[in-house]
Amino acid sequence: MTKKVLLIFIWSVYILVCVIFIRIFFADINYKRSQALLNGNYLESAVNLSEKAVSQNPLEPNYYKGRAKVYLIKFLYVKDLSIKSQIKEKILADLEKAYFLNENNLVTIRNIFPLYYLLALKDINLETFQNNTDSKYLEVTKEFLEFNKKRFWNDAGVIASVAKYERKLGLVREYSESVQRIMELRPDLLDWYESFR
Repeated sequence: MTKKVLLIFIWSVYILVCVIFIRIFFADINYKRSQALLNGNYLESAVNLSEKAVSQNPLEPNYYKGRAKVYLIKFLYVKDLSIKSQIKEKILADLEKAYFLNENNLVTIRNIFPLYYLLALKDINLETFQNNTDSKYLEVTKEFLEFNKKRFWNDAGVIASVAKYERKLGLVREYSESVQRIMELRPDLLDWYESFR
């Protein structure tokens, strides 16, 4: 009798592992398809597939980042201000979730910086200037950049990435602080790195 119970248990675990693997596999396929469709300008399909990828594997930060990217593109085509506001809330929630799921991965963090920057703009088609920033999301972006700058205070790559978006958003004091820190860590970056030209 115990052999039969053990065999049932082993098969149950095996089936469960297979189901989890299949869900993760299809989540990855849906994520990649959503990003490809986004490049091909099939926006609604990209939205649906990115949402499906997140629901199939809610523990993968790239899926949230990818969905935020899809929502940013969708934001361009929406005219209704209340819907635009809802989309920005979704973008912020996805960026926060992506960060939370892998808060120690510098690649994830640095790949989120440009999305926060775009979130801080009213119109991502226009150049950055004072009248093109969304005050609510500018403050959120500023806090996010500042938090990571302090958290990775000894990482010249993070500081340089943060500085790029501080400069673009006109955050003069914060940008000056970043330049000062780079002068202490890696002064050679000031001569050639894009954030400082």
